[in-house]
Amino acid sequence: MKELLYVSFVDFADAQQWGVTKKILTQIKVFEAAGFHATCITLQGNSIVRMCGEETICMRECKQGVRARIALLDSFKKYLKDNSVDICYIRYQFSDPFFVSALRKLSAKGVRIIIEIATYPYEPALRMQGVGGRIKICCDQMFRGYMKKSVERFVTYSKDERILGVKAIQVINGLDLKMNPLRKPHEPDECLVLLTVSSMKPWHGYDRLLKGMRNYYKDGGTRVILLYMVGDGPACAEYRTLVNEYHLSEKVVYCGFLQDKALDEMYEKSDIAISSLADHRAGVYTASPLKTAEYAVRGIPFVTAYDVEGMEQGKHYMRVPPDDTPIDIFKIVAFINKINEVGKNSAEIAQEIHNAAIDCYGMEKTHIPVLQHLIS
Repeated sequence: MKELLYVSFVDFADAQQWGVTKKILTQIKVFEAAGFHATCITLQGNSIVRMCGEETICMRECKQGVRARIALLDSFKKYLKDNSVDICYIRYQFSDPFFVSALRKLSAKGVRIIIEIATYPYEPALRMQGVGGRIKICCDQMFRGYMKKSVERFVTYSKDERILGVKAIQVINGLDLKMNPLRKPHEPDECLVLLTVSSMKPWHGYDRLLKGMRNYYKDGGTRVILLYMVGDGPACAEYRTLVNEYHLSEKVVYCGFLQDKALDEMYEKSDIAISSLADHRAGVYTASPLKTAEYAVRGIPFVTAYDVEGMEQGKHYMRVPPDDTPIDIFKIVAFINKINEVGKNSAEIAQEIHNAAIDCYGMEKTHIPVLQHLIS
């Protein structure tokens, strides 16, 4: 059995990262089901931990921030000294001397290196992080060229066939279908309930949605619109300001972070979900957002700025332009009305969307290109 080491810089204790954490755990399950013995080294609060099967072992304590990254890479290199590794799968953050040193250690031991880039291109998103992000970009530009010498393949959710001079494996985002059950929706009524579930980054673009709600009522819209915003993050303060400015306080509910049954209940009481609306701000125009996959598998119609593989536009989802214009709420109302007029009840509509999604977004299917490459 080949040994696969998964290296992640995601903090598994951070509620904002819960969606990504679930995805990584699902990827590990898929690797194990394919016959690999998988170990994961990652952050968990103030600790660097090693996870293997049901066991989680603290490798060392660390402070958060840059020191945590350095401590993780140091723990990773120490692990390599005492353990055999055939394949190393790394969720990429950025390059620096410590990362390059770790890659060299892997190469010296003959380990196959696969690096997943969650968002490509990634520089615009880093630039949005302010001074810290710009420092990361400068560092990355200095050292990322070394990856060409040691990385076997990149894994990307974009359409790029090569990244930084290295061949790329193109995939779409997948998830654990069992952890994202089909919802039990209510029947439509006079109140149209919108739902966002995110870590509220600038590229989620919910300012477009709030401006659209303002315009809807300003232009004579009469349908009661209620927006549930699940999660928290850097853009939340801006959203709160806009809600107050547009007099939407009675129409927007901040739910904070929700998981498990509480999140299930939000899906059941909502009529339509809102995916990323402004990834163009991060320089991304083709991608496979994880949340879009979750919405589809849950069986809820959704709004997105992308074409969605395997789903039917106008029937399963509504596409909006990838720009900064306000979202047209009149069109969302018309989209939902059209769906509800096909002679099916809400449960049947949810089942139809769910059935289309499970053929596309189960991780065991979306990860096939990666597994095929590793096994070949």
